[in-house]
Amino acid sequence: MNNPILVSSVVTATTLSRTKRATVCYDNLDCFSNDAPFDNTEGILPQTPDVINTTFRLFTDKCRRSVVLHPDDTRAMRSCEVNVEQPVKFIVHGFLQYGRVQWIRDMVAELLKKEPMTVITVDWGSGSGFPYSQAAANTRVVGAEISRLINFLRQQGVRLNQFHLIGHSLGAHIVGYAGNRVPGLRRITGLDPADPDFSNTDAVVHLDKTDADFVDIIHSDGAEFDYISGFGWMQEVGHIDFYPNGGENQPGCPTESVGSIVDAAYFQGVEDAADTLSCSHSRSIYLFTESINSVCPFVGHPCNSIEELDNNQNGCMRCSSGVCPQMGYNADQIQARGKFYLRTRASAPFCGHTQHVEVQFGNTASVGGMVRVQMIGTDQQTDMVQIRSGDQAFRTGDIRDVLTVDRERIDDISELRVTFVAPSTSSWWWWSRNTTPETVVIYRVTVTSSEDGRSIHFCGDHRAITNGNTITLSRSTTDPNVCLHPPTVSIRHSIF
Repeated sequence: MNNPILVSSVVTATTLSRTKRATVCYDNLDCFSNDAPFDNTEGILPQTPDVINTTFRLFTDKCRRSVVLHPDDTRAMRSCEVNVEQPVKFIVHGFLQYGRVQWIRDMVAELLKKEPMTVITVDWGSGSGFPYSQAAANTRVVGAEISRLINFLRQQGVRLNQFHLIGHSLGAHIVGYAGNRVPGLRRITGLDPADPDFSNTDAVVHLDKTDADFVDIIHSDGAEFDYISGFGWMQEVGHIDFYPNGGENQPGCPTESVGSIVDAAYFQGVEDAADTLSCSHSRSIYLFTESINSVCPFVGHPCNSIEELDNNQNGCMRCSSGVCPQMGYNADQIQARGKFYLRTRASAPFCGHTQHVEVQFGNTASVGGMVRVQMIGTDQQTDMVQIRSGDQAFRTGDIRDVLTVDRERIDDISELRVTFVAPSTSSWWWWSRNTTPETVVIYRVTVTSSEDGRSIHFCGDHRAITNGNTITLSRSTTDPNVCLHPPTVSIRHSIF
């Protein structure tokens, strides 16, 4: 039994404390105060370890089903044949979850499939529930408990450079607390660190890059917090921060209102409603899990925003070292540091091979419609990429581009098929058909790979495409100056 020792004021183990100054201490862990900078949880102090009831479950090749691991007890390690020379991974859940949720089981399975290792899941479900600020306060105790277990494992021969801690939401800050208490951990991965109660706080309060030798972050729900979305934190806090799809609303996730979520809870059950509510926030989990054994890399790019990535502004698809970092499990394979953006697919598998397609028009009279581009390889081809004119008609010198994420990779693009489709006669363009020919002229189409930043320019040679027709471009070059006679006007419009 952990008996709280009260300092500065009287606080019971089960009563939330909102006193101005209070400290509570727990055996074998530490003392926890709500003084600044730890005044981020409305004055609420952490609950006792007995209330939080943190449970560690051990997985190895020998123990595919979990075995409870107790600090200071080596029996579980012996029965599961823990090899102290192998990597050790911790997985920590966040708010309103527990240690046996499906995503943790899936991540454990993928990790054990990857390479020989020891995986430890951290279940603090008894302390992760409502109210949120109480759960946020409890993270400090769970972090201390993890650090205690890490020090026990070190006594058994596990080295600091073998530890990799992975935490989602509040769990990201938990692993930050653990790393702060045990300097020199090899790596911490924060999966969409929680924003409420942690943004605009001192670095010691939240996960940051001082908590391990390498800290990588995946931001997936960083929109402004409104109780429906924005549970994640957009701030750059790691050695490397990845922002898939801009780090906010993820493709394939519904944009829901409070009313629709209540309806989902009523008609489909609370679990479905929770899935709807946390879709973007949870996407970081699924992206990381997929990355562990995926043959398709989640390549990040050193752009300043997702908009810069979408139009490859300043050539930001290309990394200065020539090799861009990969989001997820392999983020530590190169020495890249800073902010990186990428696009993903809207549904699993989320990874795809990203191509930036840029179409530059020749002498084209103002005309609306849609241009479709299909990339052709030796034995495969991509789906059609669609570039619509939107509110701005295609015209001379116009540059339109789009970022596309294809499941299949084509390394040997040999030709492009370009199709033009004019608006139907029911559109407003019909009224200008007497002055606007249904024809576009192609000067050049450029395809840039997101994985190496290499661009291939397909010369259009000012060929015209009339409504409903297709031309094939096969004259390609890596020199953008080879295509002759560029138009004199250049206007860029980017879409995704």
